[in-house]
Amino acid sequence: MKKYWLLPLVLAAIIALSVLSINYLGDTTRRIDHILPQLEDSIAAENWSEAQLQYTAAKKIWDQANKILPTFINHDDMRDVQVAFVDLETAIKQQDKIEATRELAALHFYIDHVLENEHLNLQNLL
Repeated sequence: MKKYWLLPLVLAAIIALSVLSINYLGDTTRRIDHILPQLEDSIAAENWSEAQLQYTAAKKIWDQANKILPTFINHDDMRDVQVAFVDLETAIKQQDKIEATRELAALHFYIDHVLENEHLNLQNLL
């Protein structure tokens, strides 16, 4: 009978860690999403040096978060974002406006998808 207090404590800890992880992921994706429109403008203007700088800034944010995110995010989603970053970098280096625009859209989709998948909702709990 004395051990029943442990269950609500464990449940509260799980919920608290989930909220913290979602907030961390949300902060990371917001910081990247803040850079992506500027990157899109640089690609549209074919300003490749500026696009490379903005890409590097976004990738740095992701790489810093990538040390923590795999502990609570689906690994397939993480891989999709990593691949999108690599593909975007290749397109920028090749100075291919159409491909860079396509890969930027894919990156934006995958980043939003990761955040959407991690939000607590009834569907995730069932």
